[in-house]
Amino acid sequence: MDTEYSNASIEELSSSLLAKRRQRLYIRTDRMFACLLFVEWLACIAMVIWLTPLTWLGGVSKINPHVWAAVILGGLVTLPPILLIWKQPGKVLNRHIIAFAQMISSALMIHLSGGRIEFHFHIFGSLAFLSFYRDWRVLVTASLVVLVDHYFRGVYWPMSVFGTMLSSSWRWLEHGGWVVFEDIFLIYACLYGQKEMKEVCHRRAQLEIHQGEVERRVELRTRELATANAALEEQVQHRILIERELVAAKEAAEAGSMAKSEFLANMSHEIRTPMNGVLGMTSLLLDTPLDEQQRGFTETIRDSADSLLTIINDILDFSKIEAGRIDLEVIPVCLRSTVEDAIDLLSKQAEEKGLDLIYYIDEAAPEWFLGDVTRLRQVLVNLISNAIKFTHKGEVLVEVESVKIDPPEGSSPNQTWHQLEFRVIDTGIGIPKDRMNRLFQLFSQVDASTTRRYGGTGLGLAICRQLTELMGGTIGVDSEDGKGSNFHFTIQIPETEAGLDDAAELLDPTPFQGHTILVVDDNATNRRIFSIQIERWGMVSIEAESAGEAIELLAGETRIDLAILDMQMPEIDGLQLAEQIRNLTNRAGLPLIMFSSAGLAPGRGDKRWQWFDSYLPKPVKQSQLHHALARALGLAKDKPTRKSQSPLISQSLADLIPLRILLAEDNLVNQRVARMILGRMGYEADVVSDGNEALTAARLRHYDLILMDIQMPGMDGLEATRILKSEFPSAAQCPQIIALTAHASESDRKECLAAGMDDYLSKPIRTNILEQKIRQAAARREGTTGVA
Repeated sequence: MDTEYSNASIEELSSSLLAKRRQRLYIRTDRMFACLLFVEWLACIAMVIWLTPLTWLGGVSKINPHVWAAVILGGLVTLPPILLIWKQPGKVLNRHIIAFAQMISSALMIHLSGGRIEFHFHIFGSLAFLSFYRDWRVLVTASLVVLVDHYFRGVYWPMSVFGTMLSSSWRWLEHGGWVVFEDIFLIYACLYGQKEMKEVCHRRAQLEIHQGEVERRVELRTRELATANAALEEQVQHRILIERELVAAKEAAEAGSMAKSEFLANMSHEIRTPMNGVLGMTSLLLDTPLDEQQRGFTETIRDSADSLLTIINDILDFSKIEAGRIDLEVIPVCLRSTVEDAIDLLSKQAEEKGLDLIYYIDEAAPEWFLGDVTRLRQVLVNLISNAIKFTHKGEVLVEVESVKIDPPEGSSPNQTWHQLEFRVIDTGIGIPKDRMNRLFQLFSQVDASTTRRYGGTGLGLAICRQLTELMGGTIGVDSEDGKGSNFHFTIQIPETEAGLDDAAELLDPTPFQGHTILVVDDNATNRRIFSIQIERWGMVSIEAESAGEAIELLAGETRIDLAILDMQMPEIDGLQLAEQIRNLTNRAGLPLIMFSSAGLAPGRGDKRWQWFDSYLPKPVKQSQLHHALARALGLAKDKPTRKSQSPLISQSLADLIPLRILLAEDNLVNQRVARMILGRMGYEADVVSDGNEALTAARLRHYDLILMDIQMPGMDGLEATRILKSEFPSAAQCPQIIALTAHASESDRKECLAAGMDDYLSKPIRTNILEQKIRQAAARREGTTGVA
């Protein structure tokens, strides 16, 4: 407020407040000293009765005069001040009388103790107590009493004050000096306290006057508002109509959002049903004897189906982001496989645009960790896909670096935690700095022309940001217009030991120690990554950026045990370079490895391909490079050339865990897939098509396990489960029920468990997950029946 207050009013109110506060202080301190004097009187009486109650003259005793001095003199000193305080507390005279009485009480105690030096400290304590009045004049009165007492008693009766019969006539000045020394500090404290109290009262006066002004203004404003309120009442009906319209619009929006969510869930269910057949059949096919080409085709089908499933999940994730609920898995994840799988999905796109798609993983990064592989791969695929989309020439590099961090609060202290930083670096068109703030937002693109030229909804990066934050990290981008982009994100994960033994055995670097490898590639990033990996395995790496430089090196005497050649180079290609190498007398038998885009596979009609020990398609995986080097150097072990990524079915599972299984599924393809997977495990499952048939079958025959689809005609799986649980209330008699559903949200899982189902399996059915669920169901059943 701009109110100017009158200094005279403030000073007047401040003086009034100060006087009141001082009076309260004086009354409170008077009462304190009344209690203190009375207690000291009783203490003097108790002390003499305890120490010297009697005096003896030969065999005759009488009361010690100290007792009479404590009772009578102590009473004369104590009672008048108490009476005065009781009648007129807070008077100026009270303070000086109390100071006199308090000092005489101290002198009496010194006398009764025989002048013991310890009781002289009572004087200093009394002076400190008197400073509570914050009146330095009281200290002067008390100090004068002490000086006079010490002078007369020191001269005429030194035994009572100094505890000795002989004393210097000036000794009282020594004691008085210490009293004056304390007075100096106490008087300063009193003056400072008075000043502080005055300032406090001054501020309080200002506040009270300010508060009065505020109240006056509030009252004035209240009257103004009352006047305005009368005018606003005319608009109430109009506002009510507007509110009704807003409520109707809100209800319509909520209904639309609910309809959209239901549509997305239904669409996901309808797409997941045929996807279950695709993924199930490819998994079964991968478990059969296939040659290398057939296995590659089948894995491509499965990877493409996984990619389509990822798109479906993106749509569902968008719905979950709007609802504010996304759930993360915590399972063992192989870092290298996750990165390689993401790159594999997009290598064809990079090849079609003539881009080098490369990855590099820091040696300090953990091989295995606990996390959500699906969400991590989803973020990587999205960023790599964007990098390829907006890059016309050059390369896309995926880098992973690791830094150890302290375990988060609540985690196991025995776990080793890492912060992984992923970087997707491209040589594309870049992003203008003034438009980067549009990234990572829903339905946002850099500009409209980008959307028209490259497509996309702007949904992917927003989902990436949400997922990255859920995994304990952040996401960002560094870019310059026309100079490419660097999208980077971090996640925090705990390291785990799962799978480390197998990885270490597969990529054993011991046999490679001491070999020298020549890497020929015009791409500097490719050469650097090859060299880093080669040197990690204990070999020496020599780089050549052109065919001419390579021939010059090979023509010399430098030891080279093997050469890795790139197929696409600006001067001559890898085949022509191999031909020149074969024409060198000293290098005619040099082992060669070719790496190139997947579309440039070895041609059967060109005999020059026979000179190469191995062919590596880009991007080159670490395991492929390891095997190719071992093969070319004659160090390969007797192992399969390629390890299937499909989990093998435990064909003896039925012998190990004999179960009678009922499959309730209305879709014929899903029936066939599930029966074939179960058959590979050794189980002969009975099949029904709806809930009613499932109930009939369970009543006629005892089943250990029921795989129950949720959505079936007639009676759905949830209702059938409720009826089964009511008809078989005993856990030993009721079969284990595992839900089968194409819905993949957490609410669907909770709904299945609430209906009485024992477990939950989302479609498409994964062979290894189904096997795990069967083992868990058997373990639960053994626990309820008591079978060991």
